[in-house]
Amino acid sequence: MYQSGYLSLRPGLIDDYSLDYPNHEVLSAMSALLTANIFGSPETSGASVTGLKTALLNDDAAIVVREFNRLLAKIPYDDYNSSLREHFEMRNPRANFGEWLYRSTLLSYLYGAGLRVETELHGHRGRSDIVAEFRGHTWVMELKVAKKGENAGKLADAALSQIIEKGYAETFDNAVLLGLAIDDELRSITEYRVKGSKQ
Repeated sequence: MYQSGYLSLRPGLIDDYSLDYPNHEVLSAMSALLTANIFGSPETSGASVTGLKTALLNDDAAIVVREFNRLLAKIPYDDYNSSLREHFEMRNPRANFGEWLYRSTLLSYLYGAGLRVETELHGHRGRSDIVAEFRGHTWVMELKVAKKGENAGKLADAALSQIIEKGYAETFDNAVLLGLAIDDELRSITEYRVKGSKQ
């Protein structure tokens, strides 16, 4: 894929170099393939994407979270392998492996669904995890990962508070703010807080 131009070398976070997509078009195409591959068939992936888009248009956070959890349930358990986690954290001890894995997975899904997506979007007081836009509906999302013994509800509260306090949505009209808490043992979103949704 590197030699054919679908991947390019960039300075790496973990190693000296990392493979990355050369442009947005390739990222979107690869994400669409990944989404179809995760859900197993064009019919299933199409239904999931349709459900997600409908929920985004209707400002329905419960359905968005349900679709995210359907996606997270499809991640093979060995992708959470402890040796992979240790390798990642040894190379970059400041990085949060769990948050990185979940954010990357959700990003690929959103890209594959055909949404306009930004990650780590810099603002005047910080940067948001995910900003997704579909037909004039903007969602600003912050992820927190609850490790063993941590209260997911408090982390969901903290995620929503961070969006508000850091002004991540100030440049968007009528954005839905979504604070997500992912239980690292259950590997799903167990708590969320929302502002600007119908719920």
